[in-house]
Amino acid sequence: MKRLFFLLQLIALLLACSSKKADNKKTPEPKTISLIPRISVPYTSSPPVIDGKIDTKEWFQAKETSFRAPLDGGPPSFPARAFWFWDTSYLYLAFVVTDSKILSPHTTHDARLWEHDAIELQIDPSGTGKNYFEIQVAPNGHVFDTKFLSPRNPQPFGLRNWDSNVVASAVMHGKANDDVKDTGYTVELALPWQSILEKAPITKDDIKNMPWRANIYVMNRLNPKQQTAVAWSALHIGDFHTPARYGFVKFVDK
Repeated sequence: MKRLFFLLQLIALLLACSSKKADNKKTPEPKTISLIPRISVPYTSSPPVIDGKIDTKEWFQAKETSFRAPLDGGPPSFPARAFWFWDTSYLYLAFVVTDSKILSPHTTHDARLWEHDAIELQIDPSGTGKNYFEIQVAPNGHVFDTKFLSPRNPQPFGLRNWDSNVVASAVMHGKANDDVKDTGYTVELALPWQSILEKAPITKDDIKNMPWRANIYVMNRLNPKQQTAVAWSALHIGDFHTPARYGFVKFVDK
């Protein structure tokens, strides 16, 4: 009887130890996916002058957005801000970028600006990832623009014969492509609605009733072998052409 009692105690002790060991195991934390941002872009009756100079009187009523790491939604690797406005002729965007070494060697339209410093807008009027547009502006003011029928289709760089007719200007605070420390650059652009809606005339309701999706980026070439970037909406995948992760954009009167 004593032997049986001893065996029962031993079994109970082993079970307790096993339970304690299992309780000490850490449950894997689920991967955090950042929320897709939303923005209400205000209408302006006093459009800014597109000269690359961010005049606070022109832009003080614009909607400001910040940037984050494009892969995981964490803190950005460098400071940048963007501002949004619209009227029935144009979508207006302004970028303020901090950059201690501006690299902007391209000097022709539709050059591969994304390989160096540049800002970028991808805008999807239908919100479906079909027939979306990409516009880039370099710190020296040169433009790359193209249209995609679906993500990265057609290869390699979309329909490059499409012309956005964007009005763009940039101002560098420093000198590009030298060894002297810079402080950054600013970009202003005015993208005609007619180019992306492909109709005329265009009314307020045409713009306000579209299920717009968009994302904006800033590329920063650090050195010949290293580049970083920031995004408004984190993609959680190593591809800027991910329309499902574009932010939701609503154009409003106020």
